[in-house]
Amino acid sequence: MQVLSETQETIRLTVEAAFLSAWSGREQLSNNKRSSRFVSELSRIFKDKYQAIALVQETDIDGNKTSGEWLLDIMIVTKKEIITPDKKRKTTVVDNITWAIESEFSTDLHEFFKDFTKLLYLKADAYLYIAGLNQETERSREKYIETQCELAAKLVEEKQIKVPFFIVFVPSPANRGGQSLWDKFTLDCLKSWICCYKLA
Repeated sequence: MQVLSETQETIRLTVEAAFLSAWSGREQLSNNKRSSRFVSELSRIFKDKYQAIALVQETDIDGNKTSGEWLLDIMIVTKKEIITPDKKRKTTVVDNITWAIESEFSTDLHEFFKDFTKLLYLKADAYLYIAGLNQETERSREKYIETQCELAAKLVEEKQIKVPFFIVFVPSPANRGGQSLWDKFTLDCLKSWICCYKLA
């Protein structure tokens, strides 16, 4: 697995690709399903990139969801087969978590950290947290990002996590002033909001 070769820029580009794919089919989806579609697209990219299994609730272009989520929004895993000696029954179990990925598009402090802290209690080769942005001015986005990164980095340090731990900020599809930010701003503008920070 090439987890250690990932950089802030490669992660940012991966998240941007998922955002572009989700954004392109946004017209017929509710804001909630837009964020679900983004998560589904992100899992597809990670699954292909790491040639691994993605445990995720997938959402198609029409907003239809499948089952599959396990513990977090996305788990990129490897599995192994186990066999019972008595009845020769067999199944597969998760052997390793390559990527533990969680997201929250709400910018509410409680919602942000409720989901972020899930990552702190799992053992994985690498971690990725996707945080929503709904601040319309560059200055307010920068302040929000700075505050969230400081708090998140402190928690990662307290848990002594030494493997790659990234946080990426992505425009939220939520409504601001009665209109989704994904509809209110141009694609180029929204892409410029996507930024990645390495916490460990």
